[in-house]
Amino acid sequence: MLRLFLLVAAVRAQIYVTQEQFMTPPQIIANRGYPAETHTVVTPDGYILTLHRIPRGRIGFGGGRPVLLQHGLFSSSFDFLSTATNLSLSYSLADAGYDVWLGNHRGNLYSNAHVTYSNLDKRFYNFTWDEMSLYDYPAIVDYILNVTRQPNLYAVGHSQVEFPAAFVAVVVKYFFAIAPSLSSTHLGSALLNLGAQFPDLAEYFEEVASLLPLATAHFPAGASDKNMIHWLQQVRNGTRYFDYGSAGNLAAYGTPYPREFNFANYTVPTSMYFSPSDKLVSTEDMNVAFSRLPASAIQKIRNITGFGHFEFIWGNRAKAEVYDEIIADINRMEGR
Repeated sequence: MLRLFLLVAAVRAQIYVTQEQFMTPPQIIANRGYPAETHTVVTPDGYILTLHRIPRGRIGFGGGRPVLLQHGLFSSSFDFLSTATNLSLSYSLADAGYDVWLGNHRGNLYSNAHVTYSNLDKRFYNFTWDEMSLYDYPAIVDYILNVTRQPNLYAVGHSQVEFPAAFVAVVVKYFFAIAPSLSSTHLGSALLNLGAQFPDLAEYFEEVASLLPLATAHFPAGASDKNMIHWLQQVRNGTRYFDYGSAGNLAAYGTPYPREFNFANYTVPTSMYFSPSDKLVSTEDMNVAFSRLPASAIQKIRNITGFGHFEFIWGNRAKAEVYDEIIADINRMEGR
């Protein structure tokens, strides 16, 4: 009987994934039995961003403080929707009564419009995470708080996260940084290490093979060439703004070299999760991040064994070892 149950469950899971690989994020949310909403935000520089929302859990319990989940490079809101419902951070937060918002940065599948430029115009892609941090993140946070009438929110970010700017600190109550790529100077050859990550991905997908059709249907979700170049520049330049070359830097920054990011005014209380097994965000680069961020802002550091970079989002262990702790911390801060 147990073998029959497992066989039926496996067949149902495969059908489930096959259906969802052709769905949009709101359709996936609805397919899991949750309410789904789509919202649009226009940034000060004209990009039209799409937010996906799960306002409450399946049993109708909601009304909690909003939680913003933000994806990494080449990704989208799909990242937080793809795993089994009982292993997902987004659905677990909704079932805990929180108002879940899923961001999409400029240039990905769901935020590919501008008030002036077509997404076929090269000017549309003239951005890196500098602009995402300066324009996208504050616009998203402001929109969510205006809609929900809440004074602040919690934020979770994976990989290429934009540490909330100082002026956002008042409205971001707490930030959970998962495998944050603040520095890449210890990667050596970025492309070599990127390639070295794929065996881990292959081994990982052997364990959760039913996710493969769904994941590849939504990833990569798009980005600008300039953003990718900026990520590669981090290997050489460290935590600096985009390098335009000497003449371009003089025009943009007033110096021949790109300016260092200044985190001195960063005040958002933050938990940071990383793993020595992550080949894209090394322990050495995490130590750079710890040294650059004010010690007073870092409330918790969690060094987790055996997590590849993508396992923090798609791995079967993430719920028990990362997400449950995040939800427990939010519950504690909410007095639950």
